[in-house]
Amino acid sequence: MKLTVLPFGGLGNRMRVIDSAFLVSEQNDISPVNLIWLRKWELNAPFYSIFQPFPKMLNLVDGAVYYFFLYLVKHIYVQKFEKLYRFIFRLYYDLVLLDNDIKDKQPEEIYGLTKGKKRILIASCYGFQNSSNFKSFLPSDNVKKGLDRLNLPESYIGVHIRRTDHSAIIKESGLEEFVEACHEEIVENKEVKFFLATDDRIVKSTFQNQFGERLITQETELSRDSEEGIIGAYVDILALSGAEKIICNLKSSFAETAIKIGTIKEVIEI
Repeated sequence: MKLTVLPFGGLGNRMRVIDSAFLVSEQNDISPVNLIWLRKWELNAPFYSIFQPFPKMLNLVDGAVYYFFLYLVKHIYVQKFEKLYRFIFRLYYDLVLLDNDIKDKQPEEIYGLTKGKKRILIASCYGFQNSSNFKSFLPSDNVKKGLDRLNLPESYIGVHIRRTDHSAIIKESGLEEFVEACHEEIVENKEVKFFLATDDRIVKSTFQNQFGERLITQETELSRDSEEGIIGAYVDILALSGAEKIICNLKSSFAETAIKIGTIKEVIEI
C-alpha cells in the first residue's frame, strides 16, 4: 500500500493534514508516507527549515511529480472543480480523499475507507476530527532559537489575533474584545504576562501600547511567502502552546494547532 499526502493551506492546516496521514499509515501499516510539500505564497519555506527529520518514515516527493502538483494543482481549483480533479487523481490513485471526504469526519470513518486500498491520496486542508496531537513534529534548530529568544516566563496567557487573511474571524472577533479579555485577566492576576501572536502590525502596536512590559511578542515579520516568516509562525504556535490559557477565535487552524500541542489548557474564545 502506498500513501501520498498533499496538505493545502498555511502551517496549522498542513500540520493537521500530515498528522492525520500518519494515523492512516499506522492503521494500515504503511511506511513511508509520501509528502508533497508545495512551496507557494501561502507557505513558502522548505519543510526541513521548519521541522527536524521525523521519527516516523517520511519521503518528500520531488522531480516530475512534485512539479505536476506545483503548477497544475491549486487548492481553490480543487474546491471549484472537484469532480474534474477527482477524475484526474483517480487515474493514479484508487482512493482519493479531498476536503469534502474528510471535513467533519471521525477518524474511524476514514480508516474504513482506506482498508484494502493500494494507492491512497489525501489532498486537503482538513485533518481528522479530534485526532491530532502533533507529537511527531519537532522544531528545527532555527525555530528553537527563535523560541529561546522570547525568554517566556513559567506562567503566561497566550493571545492569538488573526487579521490579514480570514474575513470570518475579522468580522466575528473585534480587537476591542481581545483587549477587554486581557484586562479581565489582569483583574484576576496583577502579575499576569501575555504572549501575543498576530499577523498584523497595528494589532501588535495596539497591544504594546495597552500592556507595555506585560506583553511578549516577536518582532519577526510573519509573512507566509518567506522562509523567515514561516519559521516565525511556528515559533508563535509553540509559544502559544506553552500558555496556561489561550485567548483566540477557534476558526483559526493556527490557534487550534497550538491548543492541541502539549498539556491541556483553558481556551477563552472571542
